[in-house]
Amino acid sequence: MILDSDEGQGLVMVDNEVTVNSIYNELTNDQRFTEEEKCQSLFAMSYSGDEFPVELLDSYSDGYCLTLDYSDILETMNPILGEDDDQDS
Repeated sequence: MILDSDEGQGLVMVDNEVTVNSIYNELTNDQRFTEEEKCQSLFAMSYSGDEFPVELLDSYSDGYCLTLDYSDILETMNPILGEDDDQDS
């Protein structure tokens, strides 16, 4: 099921099976994203390592993704909770 199609049709049923490889191929071939944005998306998807293999990130664009800094994405994904500078120990 596609939640919104390119034509703005809302919910659309499709016969295509969504797999890790189909997501990877669709993202890496999408001309709307820059190479850096593709790497950031691949990094975020592979971060937990559960479903999306980190090898796809590492091998994309001849290893270009390995040269980028993902600290901003990590801060967004793992915010420090409960931090209070006014609290006395």
